[in-house]
Amino acid sequence: MLILLMAVAVLVSFAVELAIEAIRENWNEVES
Repeated sequence: MLILLMAVAVLVSFAVELAIEAIRENWNEVES
């Protein structure tokens, strides 16, 4: 059970980082 929670936490943090990078790129395109 703990292993599943740890795996989910890693996947979520990875997805959040990807989302933040995508949002930053979109903001850069909007500003320029």
